[in-house]
Amino acid sequence: MNYNCSGDNSCQNGGRCFQDDPHCPTKRICVCQECFYGSKCERSTKYSGLSLDSILGYHIHPYLSIIRQSSPVQISITITTFMLIFGLISGTLSMVTFQIKSTREIGCGLYLFVSSITAIMTIITFYFKLWLLILSQINIITSRRFLSFNCITMEFFLRFLMITTDWLYGCVALERLLVAFLGVKFNKTKSKQAAKRVIFVIVLFIAASIL
Repeated sequence: MNYNCSGDNSCQNGGRCFQDDPHCPTKRICVCQECFYGSKCERSTKYSGLSLDSILGYHIHPYLSIIRQSSPVQISITITTFMLIFGLISGTLSMVTFQIKSTREIGCGLYLFVSSITAIMTIITFYFKLWLLILSQINIITSRRFLSFNCITMEFFLRFLMITTDWLYGCVALERLLVAFLGVKFNKTKSKQAAKRVIFVIVLFIAASIL
């Protein structure tokens, strides 16, 4: 292996470049500094918190197939695949349940129906984000414009869906508290009408706050 790739170092952020032959190289590898990763050390984990990229990025090896990737990557794929399957089953059953008119006589049913949809969309978005990270790291997907667009949009939708789901569960808890407090005085019709307005306001408020 030849260090610095004969002066043609394409590695970024202080990464070291190695090539398999000093005269006719067929393969180049970047060895990144601490807190940097990627095929050219172009990505950083500084100030990133516990994001998927910073946790899994270090373990993904460029130019290696999925089968030859490290154990953390294989385990992550397996776990998220099971999460997707169980999430889709659970979310679909929940959505079917709360489609029944009798379960939506009050606002709680409507909140839970919408939250089952957002929960399904959340797990699908997360699974797609994982595979986009892996495929971009092993250089199957290389279009920077496509990756940048998907990074921004998926991060937005993932945060939006997760926060919206939490708010909807909060609305369910609040309405159940009102039912227990008001008892027979609780108005089911007004509750259902209010739930539609509340969901609309929550969606707009969360979207605006993330933007």
